[in-house]
Amino acid sequence: MEEFSDIGMEDLFFDSYDWHHCFNDLNKGRKLSGVEVQLKKKDGSSFCASLNAKVTDNPDSEGHFWIDCSVEIINRRKLSENTNTAQMEALLQTSLSLTASFDLEQVLDTIAECALDLVPGMRNCHIFLYKPRNGDELIFGTALWGDGKRRQPFADPRPNGLTMRVAKSGEPILVPDLRSHYLYAKAPEAWTGSIIGLPLMIGDRVVGVMNVSHTQPGAFTDSDIRILRLLGDQAAIAIENARLVDLLEVEQKRLAELVEHLPVGVILFDENYNPVVVNSLGKEILDLFEKDDDCDEFTKLGEYSIKELIEKSNQVQLSEISIGGIQPLVVEIEIRALDGKRPHWIMMLREVTKDRENQVRIQMQDRLATVGQLAAGIAHDFNNIMATILVYSDLLRKDLAMIPSGLDRLAIIQQQVQRASSLIRQILDFSRRSVMEQTNLDLLPFIKEFERLLERVLSETIRVELNYHPGEYCVHADPTHLQQVFMNLAVNARDAMPEGGILSFDIKRYQLGADDIPPSPYIPQGEWISVSVGDTGSGIPAEAIPHIFEPFFTTKPLGKGTGLGLAQAYGIVKQHGGYIDVQSRIGEGTRFSVFLPALPNQELDKNDRHLATPKAGRGKTILVVEDDPSTLNAIQDLLEAQQYQVFVAENGKEALEVYSQYHEKIDMLVSDLIMPEMGGLALYNELQNLRCQVKILFVTGHPMIEESQTELSSEWISWLQKPFSVTDFFCAIEELLVDKHDSPQI
Repeated sequence: MEEFSDIGMEDLFFDSYDWHHCFNDLNKGRKLSGVEVQLKKKDGSSFCASLNAKVTDNPDSEGHFWIDCSVEIINRRKLSENTNTAQMEALLQTSLSLTASFDLEQVLDTIAECALDLVPGMRNCHIFLYKPRNGDELIFGTALWGDGKRRQPFADPRPNGLTMRVAKSGEPILVPDLRSHYLYAKAPEAWTGSIIGLPLMIGDRVVGVMNVSHTQPGAFTDSDIRILRLLGDQAAIAIENARLVDLLEVEQKRLAELVEHLPVGVILFDENYNPVVVNSLGKEILDLFEKDDDCDEFTKLGEYSIKELIEKSNQVQLSEISIGGIQPLVVEIEIRALDGKRPHWIMMLREVTKDRENQVRIQMQDRLATVGQLAAGIAHDFNNIMATILVYSDLLRKDLAMIPSGLDRLAIIQQQVQRASSLIRQILDFSRRSVMEQTNLDLLPFIKEFERLLERVLSETIRVELNYHPGEYCVHADPTHLQQVFMNLAVNARDAMPEGGILSFDIKRYQLGADDIPPSPYIPQGEWISVSVGDTGSGIPAEAIPHIFEPFFTTKPLGKGTGLGLAQAYGIVKQHGGYIDVQSRIGEGTRFSVFLPALPNQELDKNDRHLATPKAGRGKTILVVEDDPSTLNAIQDLLEAQQYQVFVAENGKEALEVYSQYHEKIDMLVSDLIMPEMGGLALYNELQNLRCQVKILFVTGHPMIEESQTELSSEWISWLQKPFSVTDFFCAIEELLVDKHDSPQI
């Protein structure tokens, strides 16, 4: 204690304030216990001490006292405490830095910097992220050296190395000396010092491992390990938060991309009805609406305000808004409220103009199909009536007793019957039930020939144009019916241009693939030939377009049209497996486009059907099978007038009985197709089963479906559509009876 000898009590204290404070306590009779003060030595240097003192009486001198004092030097302890304080302050600063960022890379670098600052003499710090669900995968995070440089790790974590053991166990592992520890038995000699592996944990879950190495062996004290573990706890939370933010950003980006690529426009409105999120399609649709001139914001969509649309959002029906203009648009709107503390609404917009047009087309197709079925049934009844009238009028004309005025009246009757028959054929064409005789046909020479035919129909004020690229445009079609289609369209175009104009025919070939946009809705993939008939006339009103193909619908003045021309064209095109479409604008004109399935370029059918020369058939016997009494009597009278012998039957079943009795006399049958009990087709099949190859002429008021035509394709069979003329009837009979082999008999 020589350092303190000959030093006064007051001079012993480095700070006089400490001396006066202690003296006052002692003067009041208090003890000093563990008071930490800074004292000084003779040489003036200071040190930290813990002071214990008390006052005792001096037995040698009354009125004087002693100060009994003990001093403990606490320099080392104070140094440790100061170090801990500095570490805690550094840890606090690290916590503040970690809460200021959610960038994972920045968070890992901050953790490594703090770990190196907490313990002097650190070599480096490595941080690995742990994913136990991916086969115990350790992912490198960062590595920071004591010189402040970032480098890659020396090696990847070993399966049984320090890092993986810490990750799996969740416990820290201290290696006091790298050169003597079994985990580093095979490490390079240059690896010296000490290392500690710390798990970064949230609860019982390990999110990473932090390895901190020191240059000296045995450098980590319990205090160092404790403070590093505190850092590890904060680091785990910061890493998890950064990971969650990363996942949230990824999900937000994915959600944003999803919303951006939705096939509908999406708009998110806040509580003030202001749009806060709008995807590209939503912006495109919004641009179709007008903005508020004062605030440059969308306060209304069409005639509705945003507030009104949101208030209507609880309705079951979706809202639709029409936007006028040269090309009117229809937008479908759906609004839903989002759950949350503040009200938000999401609006979904879809431009449904094409959908609504397609709905109208589908409704029109259904309506036309229904009308077609009704028309086919009515046509059958009218055919029977017209056939009877026509047959008897022909018979009356051959009556020698008929006066000239009577013959003139009969001619008028026959003309009206032919007109009625023409109307019936148009109805059958519309109902897609007319008889087709299809052949391979090149439309280019066909349209060129048709163009010459139009010269007799059109006035000189109408110029006809034909546009095409050189080549063949082959289809499988009935030339007669196809000519009727284009004639109906040309006549309509003529009537729409009373002052003259241009009538154009455009022929094109389309090869439609899966990704191609068809030139008209509903046209499937494949190769198509189109013939468009356009005019520069007055155009068709928009409200009339949905009904334009309906029978008896017309936009022409009363007495100027029957309303069957377009209906007939529609039915013929559909019967050919094609499509017909129309575009029209008032004051600009109309264009009808006919699409037919294309055939590969090939040799066309050039042989015309050669009809046998009609010859007299006197003495022949014919079995007539007809369920309509008037028609049956008319055909019987007609045949007998030409000296045919006639047997009659009212249905196929009765005809079989008659034929079995008189088969040696019967040369052929004239039969209806649709009859009660047994129809004409069933009668034919039954005769085939009996090995009777009898000649049959089918006459029917019902339309012949394609399947029936195919099944009855034989040199022993022919057919006529009611009503028929007497000449056509006898030509068909004589064609069957001449230059054919006699029918085998039962």
